[in-house]
Amino acid sequence: FVLQDLWKVKYVPMETDSVYLLGGGHPWYASDNLLGFVDNRTGSLLFFDAKTGAKSFHINRKGGGPGEYVGAGAIVVDEAKGEVFVWSIYGGAFLVYDKNGKYLRSLPLHNYKKGEFADIACVVDFDGTSLLCSSNDLKGYALLYFLDKQTGETTMLDSIGKEKYVSPFLMKQTDEGIVSVAPKIVPMVKTVDGFIYADCSSDTIFKMRGDASMQPWVVRHPSVKSS
Repeated sequence: FVLQDLWKVKYVPMETDSVYLLGGGHPWYASDNLLGFVDNRTGSLLFFDAKTGAKSFHINRKGGGPGEYVGAGAIVVDEAKGEVFVWSIYGGAFLVYDKNGKYLRSLPLHNYKKGEFADIACVVDFDGTSLLCSSNDLKGYALLYFLDKQTGETTMLDSIGKEKYVSPFLMKQTDEGIVSVAPKIVPMVKTVDGFIYADCSSDTIFKMRGDASMQPWVVRHPSVKSS
């Protein structure tokens, strides 16, 4: 298919300067109002107006000190409150900033030191109080849970154990060692009437409403694990 044969496509050029430089790739955050990009080489989080491509704001708190991140693994914005949540890959926590880059608080994941919740695969702003997070771990499990924006408390929604887990990481043993690649898989998508959730280990695609109920929508057969 050619995209332009299916839809009317409008391209929005991003406004750039010596700070707002895009190395390519997809937005790490996208809404009707904002597009957010991460450049982990420089540590810059760059946000643009989604309709015009104009510069909106940027944050750079790269470093090893308090309130700083070495690398960002996911970003999400509470646009109503003007707060930016940055997943610190090596810190095991969300760091929260305002749009000027002022550090506000940390939301450490309670079981991080035990090796759980080790990787945030995807995060969306669910409502005024909670982030909806999807995590997976190389040890073999996937989790879907709410994370309280103020306290970091978690509420579990779905858990996929080792017996059903399908790793998104592709690995191959070579003479030089293990080579791996992880394709970008987005397990959650926000729609006009809720969310779609589909972990790559799950045989079921769920619809999620505002009351957090998970309704089976499409079921795969045979099982993805068996294939």
